[in-house]
Amino acid sequence: MSLKRSSKQAIIETTFLLSLKKGFDNVSVNDIGKYTSICGSSGIYYHFKKKEDLLDHVIDKYVVENTNAFKNALDSHNGTLIEKLKFVFYYHVGINILSGDNVPLADLINYKDYYLFFMNSFHIRPVFRNKLYESRKGKLDCFVKNLSDGSLENGLYIYAVLRGFIIDWILSPDFDLDVNIDRYCRMILSVLEK
Repeated sequence: MSLKRSSKQAIIETTFLLSLKKGFDNVSVNDIGKYTSICGSSGIYYHFKKKEDLLDHVIDKYVVENTNAFKNALDSHNGTLIEKLKFVFYYHVGINILSGDNVPLADLINYKDYYLFFMNSFHIRPVFRNKLYESRKGKLDCFVKNLSDGSLENGLYIYAVLRGFIIDWILSPDFDLDVNIDRYCRMILSVLEK
């Protein structure tokens, strides 16, 4: 992240990082103020009326923007279907195989914690479900457009397999990333080619 950032951005980033470690509900405004080097807890209330407003900004910045960056990258990918599928899987664990770099958030976070945060936000905070659903729908639309020749069923299949892959990756300590990405991509291809 940039060293030149506003106090509001610092608060949002600190809230996000603490939420990944402790869960949003276990992070107090005092915690955020303590770890925000630019301002204390009084600065938080200058920018946000209540703590829940912070979560809205966190979701915009770290879920919606991340999804949009992914969609833009996939939209501009000109490779074969297998190359695009591998790109999708690697991107979702924080690796951009097109550029050889990490995806924007990967230098800041552990992606396993990110997905747990995402699922927790969806489950515990119903007020944000619509925003999270729209982000998911945008990703699904991108799959339909770029990976499944306009077939919603195939796009849903790819999306479901990706979600299963992510859960597998989160829960399996001995998960061989390259081997499993190859397996998941071959499985998708075998179904799509029928």
